Amino acid sequence: MTMTGSKVLSSLLSRVVGAVHTSFADSDREAYGDLAPDVVIWPGAADEIVEVLRAQRGEAQIAVTGAGTRARHRWPPPDGRPRIALDTQRLSNILRLDETSLLVQSQCGIQLRFLEDALRRDQLTLGPLPDSMYTSTLGGVLADPPPLAYSPLCGALHEACIGVTVATAAGGLLETRISPRSATGPDLARLYLASAGALGVIADAVLRVQRLPEDQTPLLFDFDEPGAAIASAAKALALGVRPARLQVQIGKPATHPIAGESFSRQAILATQIAGPTTLLRAQRQQLEQVVAEHGGSELPRRLADRWATQHDDPVPRTQPRTQAFLPFSQVEARLARLRQALGEMPATLVCDQFTMQGSNLWLGSPRPEDGPTLDRPGLEALLKGAGLSARRARHESGVARALRRTLDPQQVLLSPRWH
Repeated sequence: MTMTGSKVLSSLLSRVVGAVHTSFADSDREAYGDLAPDVVIWPGAADEIVEVLRAQRGEAQIAVTGAGTRARHRWPPPDGRPRIALDTQRLSNILRLDETSLLVQSQCGIQLRFLEDALRRDQLTLGPLPDSMYTSTLGGVLADPPPLAYSPLCGALHEACIGVTVATAAGGLLETRISPRSATGPDLARLYLASAGALGVIADAVLRVQRLPEDQTPLLFDFDEPGAAIASAAKALALGVRPARLQVQIGKPATHPIAGESFSRQAILATQIAGPTTLLRAQRQQLEQVVAEHGGSELPRRLADRWATQHDDPVPRTQPRTQAFLPFSQVEARLARLRQALGEMPATLVCDQFTMQGSNLWLGSPRPEDGPTLDRPGLEALLKGAGLSARRARHESGVARALRRTLDPQQVLLSPRWH
């Protein structure tokens, strides 16, 4: 960017967000990876974001960032226009909490750990989330939901969002109406959720929250066959059991890492049930009965308690990994083919995100210390050989592409997902 262009952009942005919240310093710009912005701004309100979008008139590109996570993304190459990194760190206020209706409205730059801490002071919670998610911002998980933010009890975190305030690419401010669940017609909030920031900037959101459970109990069950463990999970869900957490770890004997110990059987069903004591007791009885019918047995409570403290990614982010949808009707055939292809390879196999139709299957590369590793294409080839299609989180559908061309014809908003 030329010196004249820099001065014009600096004057424009400083007028909107303030000079103290505008930076051209290399030390600030380098924090955003290959986005390589020309300038970084830290707006403090939705109105400021709108003014920035209006003022640039399509002559710059804007990328929304938060909590540093997007610095790791791959961004599209420059197109000659100046790039603005719009950092949401100052958008960190809780605007409203309704303990009767169980609703919270918050700006979207707040990290989930701070929002959760505030809710817990009033005996409320966002629900069970993996530990790795708590450093993410609310806006980040709504605009680009991670594949781990799901609980059979509460659903996905973005599904709890019932209203958003969005700064549109054209410089407008859209506040979606909060409607009852029985309402008909389009829900505009869904248009911007999971759009990866390509359609608008989510400034704040209204979420349904949960009351902290009266009681909760972690349980571990082991099985000789992975299919039996998955069938137990499927039947429990069909009977109305709704655990806060539900996971099946699959592997050769003595390879399960749960709770830091090894086990001799082929699969472990790990779950945590939560709620009123009477409901919890009834759901536990149902689970134990279903597990017994499928040949499983309960592991000691001390192991379950230890597992309950290890709420993190099923496959560490440091390992190459991929995922696929595993229908309950095809579990035996698909797993048999996949495990045959793996042979003696100590890969990680974990099922989570259980629904009434199936589950998400994670396949992770062996760790370097355990043997030869696989890259993502290699893992996807294994899934394909088993008749499963790897999920590609960064695929843009034709409908989404048409929406982006309509709502942002000048491609002002940059997204690492859809370019």
